[in-house]
Amino acid sequence: MIIHDTLDEIGNGSLEVSIEYKYYPGEPMVMYYPDGSGYPGSPAGAELIDVYVIRWDVDGDERLRDVSWVWEVLDGIARESVEHDWKRFEELFLDAAN
Repeated sequence: MIIHDTLDEIGNGSLEVSIEYKYYPGEPMVMYYPDGSGYPGSPAGAELIDVYVIRWDVDGDERLRDVSWVWEVLDGIARESVEHDWKRFEELFLDAAN
């Protein structure tokens, strides 16, 4: 799945990013199987796959992705930002899945 978000306060501007992730639905608990065992279940989760910048807005000057090397650098900055705040993003993804 892919979601778009805006990362604010990146220098003097903001980055519009595309975040690709894999969603894992939770599994319900099973109290007892026929053999007497059980399964505690598992919570839903999301795994980060990729982050890339679509648009860079610097002081009101909008720049769209092109072939310049700067976009790879911005992708790295955006990925670090998403990884740093992963719990918040994961919660957004899980809410979107429900």
